[in-house]
Amino acid sequence: MTLSPVSGSAQAVYFNNRYNLYPFNTWDYSKTILEVEDGYIISGATGGDNNLHNMALTKLNKLGEVVWSKYMSDFDNSYSPGYSGSLLKYSEDVYFGAGIARSYTSNWVYDRGLLIKYNSEFDTLWKKEYGETSAPFDTSYLFRNLTFALDGGIIMTGSWVEYSTEIMNAHAYLIKTDTSGNKLWEHVYTNLPGDVQGYSVISTTDGGYAIGAFQYYHVPPSDETGDPLVIKTDSLGNFEWVKNLGSEYSDSQDMLALSTDGNILVYCTYAVLNNPGSDSYKSPQVTKLDNNGSIIWERRYLKPKHFTYPGNLYVDADGSIILCGKTMVSFPRNTGWMMKLTSDGDSLWYRQYSLMIGNDSEHMLYDVIPASDNGYIACGYVNPVLPDTGTQDVWVVKVDSMGCESPTFCWVGIEEQQVAPKMGELLAFPNPAKDFFRVQFQQVSQKSLLQFVDMTGRKAEETNITPFTTTEVLNCSHWPPGVYFGQLICDGKIVAKGKVVVK
Repeated sequence: MTLSPVSGSAQAVYFNNRYNLYPFNTWDYSKTILEVEDGYIISGATGGDNNLHNMALTKLNKLGEVVWSKYMSDFDNSYSPGYSGSLLKYSEDVYFGAGIARSYTSNWVYDRGLLIKYNSEFDTLWKKEYGETSAPFDTSYLFRNLTFALDGGIIMTGSWVEYSTEIMNAHAYLIKTDTSGNKLWEHVYTNLPGDVQGYSVISTTDGGYAIGAFQYYHVPPSDETGDPLVIKTDSLGNFEWVKNLGSEYSDSQDMLALSTDGNILVYCTYAVLNNPGSDSYKSPQVTKLDNNGSIIWERRYLKPKHFTYPGNLYVDADGSIILCGKTMVSFPRNTGWMMKLTSDGDSLWYRQYSLMIGNDSEHMLYDVIPASDNGYIACGYVNPVLPDTGTQDVWVVKVDSMGCESPTFCWVGIEEQQVAPKMGELLAFPNPAKDFFRVQFQQVSQKSLLQFVDMTGRKAEETNITPFTTTEVLNCSHWPPGVYFGQLICDGKIVAKGKVVVK
């Protein structure tokens, strides 16, 4: 069983493309991308016919050209994929996907969780639905993500939603099946207040599972709040603990990945200011937890902005972390972005991407993975507003190992600045740097010395820092390319450390 993309190396390929997946003039989006031997598979949905959604799989070759598209559709149901990461490789010739099947009833909808098995050509071998089997269909089952258990079974998370009261009550849901789709057990976590919905799930190194979720409270708009939760279970899905990693304002759901050292990586957006009636100001946040829910480290990045939403995260073989999402660049224009971190959460680079020119047009990246040419590929959607034309379409961006869109263009901006550093940290931005970079640190009350050395210990820079200073700009245009380690020395003791990559 393997979850890794195809490995190897080659000359970097670049593209930034928009795809209309259906022959009619309708909306499209993509939530998940996988690499296969001769290209990429993107999983998403399209508006289709009869006002019903069709699930869509599209194959691109390595140059970003469409090879084929395949649809799941009929005249009675809408089919939608799960959230980011909801299509996974199980073996060389088997893939599994999770999603939602919906039909409409006289009083609302009839939702079932969906598990689909594909062959290596992504033809459907079978699909199975999970949920109520008889009227009045007052409970919805929504599957958003899946992972594989250590024993080879399939774990899916999502929501179990009751419609029996005036207010819909949503609870996080976890189900285990075998690889033939037979249900082994299921759990509905009704012990958590508010509406709680599962978005991401991973198998943990202690044999249990962790669910990335979102908790929403039914309150007046002026008091609206939502929190990112991590729910931990044992190997049978029994509740162990819950961790709230949000602020007092409305944040986002948690997306999870397993770090190379066996801990739980959690990605969400963290709100620092609420804006009633609109979207709160948020920054991307990554937290590393152990299997007991203790925080190993936690970092927030970038200046808080409107319309900042998380896509997904992926842990590369070397332990580095790649994230994607969207953020506002100027009201109301927003753009997609990717960010690469070290295994310790230090920022290596941050890049913004767009395709359309209209100030009201929308860009979103839902999923990102490493590619076999050592670059990265991400998928999502673009939604045009005049002067941009057309309908909402699938968007796929392929970049090199530094996140650059071509050998001659690599976006670098002040948004690479992180939030204030913690005690003992030196933060550098932009990072990687080319000519100049800014160093941030917590203020010290005495005169200090800031030093940067290369990997051999050779000194590249040494400068005096006056008391109560928190930032310094350094010229690195004459430094040879490489990794440099910095330290702030006060009264003969090292009080802060950090590093920067110079291109």
